[in-house]
Amino acid sequence: MAGYETMYTVLGVTHHNDGASTVKSDPLLTHIHQVTFPLYFRYYEMKWGGVLGQETYLVPFGHYPLNPVQDYLGMFAERTEPQ
Repeated sequence: MAGYETMYTVLGVTHHNDGASTVKSDPLLTHIHQVTFPLYFRYYEMKWGGVLGQETYLVPFGHYPLNPVQDYLGMFAERTEPQ
């Protein structure tokens, strides 16, 4: 999505213990992960308009700027009328 080039190699990747070994080794981290992951997942979905691979927005939350101010670029426009 960010336009970075993908490079394919023949190097293998090994995931030990089905991945996330650090989280799985600590019951508190496991609990925190189980509670927060769905929140992060929902935030991502709201921010990009869909789940991973099915995003619909090109900019976060579907509009820019995030906190629009009326005529927010007006202060930089050339002034032709007297002030």
